[in-house]
Amino acid sequence: MPTNVSYEYVNAEAEYLNAKTSAEKIKALNKMLTTVPKHKGTEKLRNQLKKRLAVLKKDSESSKKAGSKSLIIVREGASQVVFIGLPNSGKSTVLQHLSKDKVRIEEYEFTTNEPEIRMMKFENIWLQGIEIPAIYEGFSESNRQYAAFIRDADFICVVLNGAKNPQQELKLIENEMKKADVELTKNNAAIIYTRQVTKLNITYPQLFYLDDEKILATIWSKANKIRVQTKTRGKIAPKPIIIRKDSTVKDLTEKIHRDFLLKFKYAKVWGLSAKFPGMQVGISHILKDGDIVEIFTK
Repeated sequence: MPTNVSYEYVNAEAEYLNAKTSAEKIKALNKMLTTVPKHKGTEKLRNQLKKRLAVLKKDSESSKKAGSKSLIIVREGASQVVFIGLPNSGKSTVLQHLSKDKVRIEEYEFTTNEPEIRMMKFENIWLQGIEIPAIYEGFSESNRQYAAFIRDADFICVVLNGAKNPQQELKLIENEMKKADVELTKNNAAIIYTRQVTKLNITYPQLFYLDDEKILATIWSKANKIRVQTKTRGKIAPKPIIIRKDSTVKDLTEKIHRDFLLKFKYAKVWGLSAKFPGMQVGISHILKDGDIVEIFTK
């Protein structure tokens, strides 16, 4: 996201991320389009917003014609992750393991008929995991709402059983995702195997489901977000603030309280973005994941 967008755009984006229905998302996207600056630097962003808006409108119209009930998933945690795979791929097993849920889950073909939601803890944050019903040939046409969940997620975990032909499994999933206007790349998706197999010759990160910390670390590193903790009078807030990668002290200050921005004097930073602990920085200093920031006002 461009750093020079207006308050109106930031507020509209927040509305979009917190939207519970397609209608609310469409309304928020329209606001984002009308408030985003129009120049060459934002051309790609505007095109992405228009494309997302068109897809949402199409999905909404299809749901109305089919008379289907809208499914609502409220975003929770620092990032939203979807788990997709063919029947009997082991999606439930993977999500159960990552969420540390000890409840035994039996997975049969097409067992999951609606999205299953579980929270996964990674260090000092929680990630929202959503298991999508099994992918099959024709999934993209008959499951537009599920496709929308996948499209809007921060990260996609493609679960492969690998017992027969993992390459064929992946090809079917990629084809269905392409039809649903979901582009799987090494930056937004990872392969998770539920059985030890010879890894495929692909660019996606490839992980085994028992390597839970490695999986969660990979998900977070690709989420395009960072964690920043604030410090006040020597005390560090236990709950981090989640902001986008490459955010500045200004972005953080706006998120805390707009009045702080008006009275901003300087900030001190501890962490990866600081050359030394407690480094004094200005409003344009770019923050990194895990930074601790203390803001000083006039």
